[in-house]
Amino acid sequence: MTLRASIIEDDLEGRDYLLHVLQCHYPQVAIVGTATTVSAGVALLKKQTTDLLFLDVELSDGDGFDVLKHTAPAQFTTVFTTGFEHYAIEAIRHAAFDYLLKPILLDDLQNTMARITQKDRLSAPLLNPVATLHPLSRERMLLSDGRTSRVVDLSEIQHIAADDHYLYVFLQDGSRMVITDTLQEMEQRLPDRFFRVHRSHIVQLNAIAEVTFGRGGQLKLQNGQLVPIAYRKKSALKKRLQGLL
Repeated sequence: MTLRASIIEDDLEGRDYLLHVLQCHYPQVAIVGTATTVSAGVALLKKQTTDLLFLDVELSDGDGFDVLKHTAPAQFTTVFTTGFEHYAIEAIRHAAFDYLLKPILLDDLQNTMARITQKDRLSAPLLNPVATLHPLSRERMLLSDGRTSRVVDLSEIQHIAADDHYLYVFLQDGSRMVITDTLQEMEQRLPDRFFRVHRSHIVQLNAIAEVTFGRGGQLKLQNGQLVPIAYRKKSALKKRLQGLL
């Protein structure tokens, strides 16, 4: 399937980098046009049918959000490109598929493209405010309680606990965030060094200080927290911990 892509970017070096990577690595992507301003970008999107839009946030005559206000963003998948993290929340509000921080790294662009080209994922937006940020790596997360948001390094997350309505994310500095999400959704976003040891608990394996596998097994984390281990998880947890040695 051919994806028709447009690039709206006033950094010519950044534009040329995107063009080069897409042309060299993604033959299924056809570049239908580029623009450097809001006005030219709006004209481009109204003239050319676009499936995938790479959109810079800060343009000389406005911003990328202005482009979306004057077009039909539901008709294409938007990937924002910017050098500033503080636009992440606004990008999510505009149903961006992804958010790439400059300078864009090849691995991160490839990760975004892999997700885009997956079957039935072309129009999937970042609907949940607990979203993985790209491209600096998949080593950071944007966590939100619905009112305030915070970008955290995944290495800061020690333990995630669930109750009936909320998730509690315990961080290395001793602070705690309360977010409205499910443990299953969080588990799917986290890398392999996180492990669900119990139906209500996910821990970072590197944060484990002590393990008791006997009756009523539990973990002691570096921050002093005690976390129960479900009986059916003990064998898998042993294998995962052995793999870290």
